[in-house]
Amino acid sequence: MSQDINNTVATSKTRRVIKNLRWYVLVLFLLGVTVNYITRNSLGILAPELKESLGITTEQYSWIVGAFQIAYTIFQPLCGWLIDVIGLKIGFMVCAGIWALMCIFHAGAGSWLHLAILRFFMGASEAAATPANAKTIGEWFPKSERPVAAGWAGVGFSIGAMLAPPIIYFAHASFGWQGAFMFTGVLALLWVILWWAFYHNPEQHPNLSRDELAFIKQDNEPAPVKLPFLTALKTVSKNKRFYGIAIPAFMAEPAWAVLSFWVPLYLAKEHGMDLKQIAMFAWLPFLAADLGSVASGYLTRLYTRWFGCSRVNSVVASSVTGAFLMISLAIVAVTRDPYITIVLISIGGFGHQIISCMLSALVVESFDKGQMATVNGMRGSAAWIASFLFSLLIGVTADKIGFNPLFIAMGFFDLIGALFLSANHLELLVDNQHRLCLYVLEQNLFRVLIKREGELALDRTWSIAPEQDVPWEGRHRDDLSGFSCPAWTLTQQDDAVTVATEQLRVTVHQPLWLEWHYRNDAGEWQPLVQDRPTSAYLLNAHGDGVAHYLSRRKDERFYGLGEKAGDLQRNGKRYEMRNLDAMGYNAASTDPLYKHIPFTLTRRDDVSYGLFYDNLSSCWLDLGNEIDNYHTAYRRWQAEAGDIDYYLFTGKRALDVTKAFVRLTGKTLFGPKWSLGYSGSTMHYTDAPDAQNQLMNFIRLCEEHAIPCDSFQLSSGYTSINGKRYVFNWNYDKVPQPKAMSQAFHDAGLKLAANIKPCLLQDHPRYNEVAERGLFIRDSETDAPERSSFWDDEGSHLDFTNPQTVQWWQNGVTTQLLEMGIDSTWNDNNEYEVWDGEARCFGFGKEIAIKHIRPVMPLLMMRASLEAQQRFAPEKRPYLISRSGCAGMQRYVQTWSGDNRTNWDTLRYNIRMGLGMSLSGLFNVGHDVGGFSGDKPDAELFVRWVQNGVMHPRFTIHSWNDDHTVNEPWMYPGVTPAIRGAIELRYRLLPYLYTLLWQAHADDEPMLRPTFLDHEHDAQTFEECDDFLLGRDLLVASVVEAGQRERRVWLPDNATGWYDFYTHAWYAGGQSIVLDAPLEKLPLLVRAGAGLPLSERITHVSAEKDTTRELKLFPVKGVGTTTGLLFEDDGESWGYQKGNALWVEWEMECDGATINLKVNARGDYRPAWKALKVSLPAGEKRTLRVNEVEGSEWVV
Repeated sequence: MSQDINNTVATSKTRRVIKNLRWYVLVLFLLGVTVNYITRNSLGILAPELKESLGITTEQYSWIVGAFQIAYTIFQPLCGWLIDVIGLKIGFMVCAGIWALMCIFHAGAGSWLHLAILRFFMGASEAAATPANAKTIGEWFPKSERPVAAGWAGVGFSIGAMLAPPIIYFAHASFGWQGAFMFTGVLALLWVILWWAFYHNPEQHPNLSRDELAFIKQDNEPAPVKLPFLTALKTVSKNKRFYGIAIPAFMAEPAWAVLSFWVPLYLAKEHGMDLKQIAMFAWLPFLAADLGSVASGYLTRLYTRWFGCSRVNSVVASSVTGAFLMISLAIVAVTRDPYITIVLISIGGFGHQIISCMLSALVVESFDKGQMATVNGMRGSAAWIASFLFSLLIGVTADKIGFNPLFIAMGFFDLIGALFLSANHLELLVDNQHRLCLYVLEQNLFRVLIKREGELALDRTWSIAPEQDVPWEGRHRDDLSGFSCPAWTLTQQDDAVTVATEQLRVTVHQPLWLEWHYRNDAGEWQPLVQDRPTSAYLLNAHGDGVAHYLSRRKDERFYGLGEKAGDLQRNGKRYEMRNLDAMGYNAASTDPLYKHIPFTLTRRDDVSYGLFYDNLSSCWLDLGNEIDNYHTAYRRWQAEAGDIDYYLFTGKRALDVTKAFVRLTGKTLFGPKWSLGYSGSTMHYTDAPDAQNQLMNFIRLCEEHAIPCDSFQLSSGYTSINGKRYVFNWNYDKVPQPKAMSQAFHDAGLKLAANIKPCLLQDHPRYNEVAERGLFIRDSETDAPERSSFWDDEGSHLDFTNPQTVQWWQNGVTTQLLEMGIDSTWNDNNEYEVWDGEARCFGFGKEIAIKHIRPVMPLLMMRASLEAQQRFAPEKRPYLISRSGCAGMQRYVQTWSGDNRTNWDTLRYNIRMGLGMSLSGLFNVGHDVGGFSGDKPDAELFVRWVQNGVMHPRFTIHSWNDDHTVNEPWMYPGVTPAIRGAIELRYRLLPYLYTLLWQAHADDEPMLRPTFLDHEHDAQTFEECDDFLLGRDLLVASVVEAGQRERRVWLPDNATGWYDFYTHAWYAGGQSIVLDAPLEKLPLLVRAGAGLPLSERITHVSAEKDTTRELKLFPVKGVGTTTGLLFEDDGESWGYQKGNALWVEWEMECDGATINLKVNARGDYRPAWKALKVSLPAGEKRTLRVNEVEGSEWVV
């Protein structure tokens, strides 16, 4: 993009810059649609003579008109998609050339059938005009000017219709009806030449100034995404906002069809006008339509100025105004004066064009550039379906009942259509200067945004990704794509406004505070939450800073906030979101830590709800720590900068809220299966002078001690010079042969991930090069790079909002890592501790202060790494790790809880930290097993830590011990068998873990789950504890206290009970039991009704060599039915997207005598194992049947 701009500027030095060029481009387009309508309306003007000359009946004429309309209807989406894909210039030019030739060929028609065929092809090509209209406005005008531009663009359509009568009359008088068609066709060809010569895209136009280009691009809209035609149609069709535009278009278009094709016949039949009289007066409705087109854009400004409407709401209000004006057509039926008739029809033309232009404006407002032409084409199709049907109706009925009943119907069609127009949000003026915007996104999801003095501090977000990933440059905050935007009701009281859907209701009170209600299962509105009635919203009048206060109820439990120390329930504490490199933190109390996720999950007995603040500056959340005598009990969110912009959504259960938050911020990355194996790591190896030897020795030691392993994470020591770390710099003294070393790991079945950091120390070998290219974040006062403390020195942070920085980074990842045999990136030390809040980021062409987007930098860093990996190995799913980030990071990486400290408290509270992340949408998580900092763990702590770690999605033993030791599985020979046993258990469970990862990706199901998540009816599960669920089926009771050899565990009340994983003893739920917990044993229980898929391959992941699969059933006692899933594929490719995977779905029906397992499989993948061996708990006496046949296996 930067290169295109530079080229444009360079060219403009030799070509004349035209001021306000965008309006000249609009005039060029306007000329095109003017000619379009002249060619189109030539048939209607010449209709009386054509009927006489060719012997055409009214019904046959209706089929001629219908042929055009059918083609126009069918081809609008296709022409729109074509323009979206190949560009406006070529796409529109080709279509215009075709319609010009078709018009010329009309001169040779000899029958109504010939005309119908020509009109079909003419309609197919003229169908490009409507989508081209939206595309021109979207490409050449910023959002603030688009309603006005849409109005002026609409002038072309009606000017053509207005000019057609006199031009056709002149051509007919001079050349006959054949010559008239040829004359208008030649006019169209002349315009095609003009378009080819003078139209260019804004980025490529030689006469466009740099300032005007910046003005056009000010909204920073995402780059268009080009989709296959059917995919584009499907995407639009799934968007409910499209129907809020298409249905009003359907209701409006019959009136325009009458104006274009039937008014001359109507005037001739009902009022006795001849061709000359028609030519004298029939243009007046089109003049009025022109005025309506122009007025529509300015009408939106009046609604904004007088009533405080938002841009979208003002467009809707203007459309409704046009609908009321259309009532004039109904009055036509009761007047016999031809001149009053023409006036009334003209008023209808005026109103219709207001509606038509505003519907185009709604398309441009509601859809991104990559969809505008397609959507407008589909809107046009809906309109022309109505036009076609109404024309047929006229043809069949006009001669029998006359035109008057049809005019009455047309007078009210648009009011009916207006009922389907839905503004996507409500705007209210606050303190006569700020705007409160209330968005209805889903039935149970609302958004509240306050624009300080009508403006946004940051006009983009990188966290909200409801359907697809966010554009690199961010998602504009006005972008509502991915949301259904359902219908809502508005009720006004004297001092309040209420907005409601079927499930959620909010009342806005004065002075400003919001009160929320939800609808329960009985259909009754119940209190949900409310703002503090006093001073609910605070905006710092003298600088940055915003705050939001809500009332706090006694029956609320607060969870979420991502990675936080201490208990899982957050009540009564204050937390800060300010990403820090918190090495050696206290897992019970340290705050803040590494991640920025200002999301709370509030749980009550009757309902749960989520609250997410989409603000990326440092902030605080007080959940009951603070009290103030002047206010009722409250909770507070406060940010140092940015906007108040929050999403509130409900769920019947806490699980529903977590899943909804993931749908809001983006799907979990589905990484390769090997990423679930044991991953070795330590700072010790790469810091050693003989790092390569140390690393190679790890392979040998794994084999010697029979420790299964799938990968190793290279700490940053491989980049060091004199003890300091320099990203993308291999220390060849330590690692003389990186490629050979990588190959040795690969030969042993192990993958490699390499540590990379986004800050270059001031003496980095490439620092000056990067600084000269402007790839760092810049100081707030000079153009020099910002300087921050980093790894015992100072350095400058890379600016990932600069596309050239992204390119530089990806080149480094590719050439220095991937080409060296490294498989994955470990994105580390990416907290971006840049404390000059005004330090300047490139912002993809629109400068942003770092205080607004610090957590975005690690997000973009990991995305840059991910895309580099994808380009290098496009056939493989990428695996990445990142320590820091914000909401949405789950789209790109696996994460962990950072540099923890070695002690028993860390083991205990890391469990709760992981559950907190999981409730906050980060499902693929883990911890540094054994502790990263501090002295080495003793043997008992190490065993217990490993046992806990193998039950987490990420399992890595990592350390940088203060006593210069290294945490390794074999560090204590006396307990190595226990360590090996725990890791072997993980490998046995890999099919289960991999299925959980699939479900996390596909179904937004948390892998780690607090016990209350699936047992909310059991009050005991809400008590703080050290238990957790791995998936729904495996209850993990890690031992987190020294010397403990028994473990008390509460069995959640699940109605079916629990089995001891080892002894198969069954226990009823809803009770506390004590399990033996010798050092070598991790207490585990399995939900009765579950089936655990197990493998016998106790070594690195290999789909080709994983030849056995067992489904270990734990049936319910007595009668009951349960279901489950096993997911299998090759473990690393994208084949599952095309069905090349295996989904084994099973149902277990139990009664007193039989356990009947019904297995159903779908998918094309065939694993190395050929049969699923089914086993039952020891002592189970009931008969096992698989798919109604007694036996113990299912064959693939």
